[in-house]
Amino acid sequence: MTNIERRRYITQKLRESGSLRVDQLAEELEVTTVTIRSDVADLERRGLAVRSRGVILAPEGDELPRNVANTIKEKLAEKEAVAKQARQLVESGQTVIIDGGSTNAVFARELHDMQLTVITNSVPVILELAAESEVDIIVSGGILRKPSMSLVGEFSRNLYEHIRADIAFVGAAAVSVEHGPSGPNLLEAETKRSIIAAANSVCLLVDSSKFGRTNLAHICAWDQISYVVTDRISREDRSRLTDAGVTVFAPDSDG
Repeated sequence: MTNIERRRYITQKLRESGSLRVDQLAEELEVTTVTIRSDVADLERRGLAVRSRGVILAPEGDELPRNVANTIKEKLAEKEAVAKQARQLVESGQTVIIDGGSTNAVFARELHDMQLTVITNSVPVILELAAESEVDIIVSGGILRKPSMSLVGEFSRNLYEHIRADIAFVGAAAVSVEHGPSGPNLLEAETKRSIIAAANSVCLLVDSSKFGRTNLAHICAWDQISYVVTDRISREDRSRLTDAGVTVFAPDSDG
């Protein structure tokens, strides 16, 4: 079994069971535990697994990543509602950063009639806005992370260290009112932090299914987020975010 075949096998087993033991997996595949740990380290870098004291876990609070082309179709009405609300935060003539993720890809559709400079690491956002004559697009370099179709890593971060934007729109796979937004991939989280540092204000775009979750890679604290736009939110969560200095745009979900 090749490295690629073995890692595919581990990923499939994680989908089925949610956790695996390193020693048992090594015995089953007739390789050393060192080999399995190397496989898991590679999977962890790609957001496909989490290591924990001899145990391999699926990313917490979410299924294993799927391609953004598929996730855009999920909860599309909610994402469209978020996108329309977020559109109100953008003014013609601004420089706007748009992060990767399915909700941000839907948000880009709302910007077709605006004169903007858009800086992005998202392939779907590039494709959505490429034909717009009034939108200038600056694309970060980096490593293509296929589940989100986003460019991440050092080359991407270098761009954000040398620019300044009026507002950044950032996505997250998980949102904890206590701890902040998080995601399944460490490189992607680092890139998001660079985006946040490059903008005068930051808007977190998430549908309500992301709340009450945590994931492997912490993105930032709430004092770095200016706005949260979502399709609905509990009164308790709204109150806690407001107390943290975040402006929330969403109807209450509990009447």
